[in-house]
Amino acid sequence: MKRMLSYAVVISLAATVTSTDAASPRDLLEPGRFQSQVKASARQAKILAPLVDSLRSVISGYQWEYGRRTYEGRLWLGYTPTIKQLHLLEKNTRRKVDGLLDSVRAVIDDNQEKRLTKILKSKQDLLEFKLSDTPFYRVNNSPLNRRSQEQTDAYRIELPDPDWRDTPLSYRELVRSWTVRNYVQTAVRAEPGLAQSRDLQYDTTSPTLKRLAVQSPLLLSATIAVPELVREEFDLLFEHYPHTFSDKQAAWNGFSANNHLDDRMLVRLKMSTPGAAYHLDVERYVIFLEDSKGTAYEPVTMEVTAHHKLEALEIDLPGRSMSVTDTFGRYTGIPGYTETRFLELPSKVRYAGQEKLLKLYFPGFDFQGRPILREGLKHVKLVVQPEDGAFPPLEMKWNLKKNLPGS
Repeated sequence: MKRMLSYAVVISLAATVTSTDAASPRDLLEPGRFQSQVKASARQAKILAPLVDSLRSVISGYQWEYGRRTYEGRLWLGYTPTIKQLHLLEKNTRRKVDGLLDSVRAVIDDNQEKRLTKILKSKQDLLEFKLSDTPFYRVNNSPLNRRSQEQTDAYRIELPDPDWRDTPLSYRELVRSWTVRNYVQTAVRAEPGLAQSRDLQYDTTSPTLKRLAVQSPLLLSATIAVPELVREEFDLLFEHYPHTFSDKQAAWNGFSANNHLDDRMLVRLKMSTPGAAYHLDVERYVIFLEDSKGTAYEPVTMEVTAHHKLEALEIDLPGRSMSVTDTFGRYTGIPGYTETRFLELPSKVRYAGQEKLLKLYFPGFDFQGRPILREGLKHVKLVVQPEDGAFPPLEMKWNLKKNLPGS
């Protein structure tokens, strides 16, 4: 028991040591900040200012292009960029950034370069530092998505409906309002032997959402394609991507018809796994929609839009600990003696996998001719249930509120 405590203390102390002189990409990319931190001379500041501007331009250009290539609306048309294409975009950007950094190093002295090195070694990568908002958005169905919730507050709407209404919500806000995520939870590792002892009490920290998602064989995200979301998506596609349409209204009419806004309810389902394609096999699952009155609907048709590999991610996972109390002092001779041990140490894992994009077209009307989504319904949920009972049914629920999100 005492040996366990010594290990825990050492790891805990190591984890709490922080730098008093932390650095981040902001220190380089925010105009004037780097010059101030390194106490640049007037001559140096005059040269550094345009170099920082160029760095900002290159990085913001990369972020715009990466967003444009991975845009949600583009993915659902079947245009998924390959990992090789995204890596080439990053490689070319880093080559430009490295050239500009060499120019910065040529201006500063050795002491000033130490600050630059610390910035470049900070946890956040330069290319990930957000410089400006882009109109593009993508549903992140990876363990890094912090918005993993089984239900969301959407707003009341009648579906199907080909007409879209003008809302103050951006495309990003619309997607978030109508997107729910869930995942298969694997069994949490327990400490063997201790639970059976009446003389020991223990308290285990719960695994983080990130750790549970990393260990999951299947992650899901579902989005109801309401008309205003589809319209915002169309506007971005029409403005920022090549097309042959000269008349925007005619293009919208075709886009609306392809999404069956007038006679179907479209739910877009992303299925991701770090394992085999077996987990993405649609034939394994019973998928249905159920409203708050208990009425269930199966998809009329299902369409696989894409099946592609995912970019590999480096993910930091926090550890899990357990406090053990020797209630009666049987093991230590000290009643109530408490120590802590780690069940899982902090770690870094490489997460890679594959993803399938599935369009689920549900009937637009019930047997009485009423729209699937209508006044009086409090919620609707999508259920994904394995036929072999390998895991409990996964539910993703939309609560239909009176007001728009944020109002």
